[in-house]
Amino acid sequence: MLIAVLLVTCFLLHTSLGVIVTTSGDPNFPKDYSKKLISTAQLVYPRVAAYFNNPNAPTAINLRYDGNCDTVPSVPNFGSEILFCTKYMSPRPLYYDVITHEIAHVIQGYPKSDPFWLIEGIADFARWKFGVQSDPTWFNLEKFDPNSKYTDGYSPAARFLLWLEPRYSGIIKSLDGVLRKGIYDHVQTWKSLVGKSVDDLWNEYARNPSLTPAPSGDYIVFYEDKYHQGTVNYQSLTGKCSNGLLNFNDRASSVDGKGHCFRIFEGRDCTYSSYIISGDSRNECPAHYDLASCGMDKKASSFSNCDTPLDKNYILFYENKYHKGAVSYQILTDQCSNGLLYFNDRASSVDGKGHCFRIYEGRDCTLGSKIISGDSRNECPGHFDLASCGMDKKASSFKKC
Repeated sequence: MLIAVLLVTCFLLHTSLGVIVTTSGDPNFPKDYSKKLISTAQLVYPRVAAYFNNPNAPTAINLRYDGNCDTVPSVPNFGSEILFCTKYMSPRPLYYDVITHEIAHVIQGYPKSDPFWLIEGIADFARWKFGVQSDPTWFNLEKFDPNSKYTDGYSPAARFLLWLEPRYSGIIKSLDGVLRKGIYDHVQTWKSLVGKSVDDLWNEYARNPSLTPAPSGDYIVFYEDKYHQGTVNYQSLTGKCSNGLLNFNDRASSVDGKGHCFRIFEGRDCTYSSYIISGDSRNECPAHYDLASCGMDKKASSFSNCDTPLDKNYILFYENKYHKGAVSYQILTDQCSNGLLYFNDRASSVDGKGHCFRIYEGRDCTLGSKIISGDSRNECPGHFDLASCGMDKKASSFKKC
């Protein structure tokens, strides 16, 4: 009886679905904040435990509030106690969802504390998958940071894992199991699970970081050039469409309306606005691909297996009704003068007669630019005299030509 009284005196006891949550430490820790942490723990702990399926996961955890420290929450030695520093947590009332990350560490129970990046990445993955609504400025995996690396751990690693999961089903649980057994090896583990190195996987991810993999239904390439090899935008089509031929560098106005369809996204990773337009079965421009034979249901890199790959020295122009004057480029020569530009033409057709133009990397004539030789021939539909089309203005000005 005395023991029970002492237990209640020293700890606040909470139970939910078999998990016991106790609190201890700083009596000045905000009570409302503590209640929020407790209710979140009671909600997410059973879900995280069920997902990672660790039979030895603790059935009771303690939230210890320390009034003398000012650091981020932690789980010392993968134990069953989560440390919260009052000075750190009190000014951050919307940070309660961090307990999902810490609960993941409790359930992980790994015998080793490395690799740091993967352990923290899995914990942040758990927070993304099972966490409750919290402060979005603290935790957002929607956007890919091109300056990040998987070794950063936390959100960058979690987003990488989110990208891997639909492409290698069960990879996160497999990695969790390997870590729990203490047999993780930076080279052999990845080779055994997916047949590739983690660095190769990261490079694939960085080239196309969309969290949604290519759908198995009908979709079609948006653009491809030397600088964005295999870059694709795609979307499963819901209408009555079938795979057909796409003429790279073709214009939307030249579509033949024979029932071939594809969706064009404004963003490279299938984001922002999109449009469905009819495909083209003609071959008005050099280089075309039979998409059915080019691995439509595979990664964009598989397009390199097509019979007519784009060569090294070419210029890819494209203009359609959605992106007036949009271009990509490759520098060919430095000595040029103003002249004619034929959209949708390739550099191999440049005649070297001294015509030249400036191509901008940004769609609205922003970012870097290059000057390359022009073409006085008209192999593809539509050409423009850039001097009269306001090349120093926004790309939309090309509609005046």
